[in-house]
Amino acid sequence: MVRLTKFFLKISVVFLLVLVGLVSGYWQMLEHFADTPGDHDVRVEFEIIRGETPKHIAVRLQSEHLISSANKFYIYLRFVAKKAQALKAGYYLINGTDTPDQIISLLQKGLKKEFPFTVPEGANKNDIAQIISNSGLASKDEVLLALKNPILFDEMVDVPELFKKKNKVIPGGIEGYLFPDTYRFPKGTSVEIILRKMNSRMLQQFDEAVKSRMAEYNWNLHEVLTLASIIEKETGVPEERNLIASIFLNRLKIGMRLQSDPTVIYGIKNYQGNIKKKDLNSSDVYNTYAHSGLPPGPIASPGLESIRAVLWPAKTKYLYFVSKNDGTHEFCENYLCHQKAVNKWQVKYFKNIKPAK
Repeated sequence: MVRLTKFFLKISVVFLLVLVGLVSGYWQMLEHFADTPGDHDVRVEFEIIRGETPKHIAVRLQSEHLISSANKFYIYLRFVAKKAQALKAGYYLINGTDTPDQIISLLQKGLKKEFPFTVPEGANKNDIAQIISNSGLASKDEVLLALKNPILFDEMVDVPELFKKKNKVIPGGIEGYLFPDTYRFPKGTSVEIILRKMNSRMLQQFDEAVKSRMAEYNWNLHEVLTLASIIEKETGVPEERNLIASIFLNRLKIGMRLQSDPTVIYGIKNYQGNIKKKDLNSSDVYNTYAHSGLPPGPIASPGLESIRAVLWPAKTKYLYFVSKNDGTHEFCENYLCHQKAVNKWQVKYFKNIKPAK
């Protein structure tokens, strides 16, 4: 009887050791699984719905080819990582090369789906309102209303002292103070937060080098953004920004009016595509054919290169430029040269264009 007892005891020990070995091996296999990157170089948008079970989440992760085994993932999640109850509802972007451990860490954050939008250089407030509306974050009317928020104006706009002394207003409000870039925000983000982020991104462009140059030239933020916005609208050719900046700066030095068509267009309500004689003769504050100096404020959102062009312009004696109808311009130092360029690129050029049949 004693021998039989010893025999069963030995068998039990062996069985226990085998079982421990199997469990240990399986445990190590699960840990290896959790540290193994996926082999799909993709990025998948994955949503966890409120109340969804960990098992169901694992199955869907496998169906999206984000993990190799739903069973292994669930067992590791529950018994090894012990995070089965930590997964949160939300929207996630999961890389196909993430390890299961990385996926588990991500799925605990409860992220909201982000909606991207891109504001191009030279976009004005109406353009920005439409772009944000197209992203689904807010309606165009909501954005336009926020753009008129006096609190945001006071926060963002660097009103020149001259304007304050003369009680002048800036009709464009925060126009030009929103940096053209790509942004991402979760649904439900207020328009004010979006606009503040865009303004913050604009201010980030004014590093110490830019600020030092502004001080050297005695330019304030409002003036820099105003002239930069005009340069942004005058040319789409990066190589010309510094040249056009030099022209406007040369005009300002001698008291010559800027005579910029984009500023006139900005002041025209319901612009239909053509500048008329009455527009050039109007008393609108943005008409730089009628008024000397800079207009009251920016006419669009300038990019960094246009901002830098104001502060690091080309050294020229140019006072005039005319479109060559291909996006570039011919530059002149005097009016006689300019007249010839206008005759070449505007009068004769369009006279020789045959109307389409």
